[in-house]
Amino acid sequence: SLFGNLLLPGHQQIHPPNLNNYLAGFGPSQADLRAFRLLPRPPAPQHVHALRWYRHISALQARRRSFMLSIILV
Repeated sequence: SLFGNLLLPGHQQIHPPNLNNYLAGFGPSQADLRAFRLLPRPPAPQHVHALRWYRHISALQARRRSFMLSIILV
C-alpha cells in the first residue's frame, strides 16, 4: 500500500489514495477531512505519499480559512 502501515490514533488504517491523491473520489472529500483531523501531526518522512497527501490537505485547509477570514473582514 502507498501508505505502508500508517495508522491513525485508535488503530484506524488510512487507505491509500487513488491516482488523484484523495482518499475518496476525484477531489477533497469528507473522508480526507476526517482523516486529516484525526492525525495528531504530519506522517513520518518515510511515509512519502501520506506526507504529500497531508501537506496538500493542510494547504487546502489554510486556503479555506484565509477565504473565510476575508469574507468576515469585508
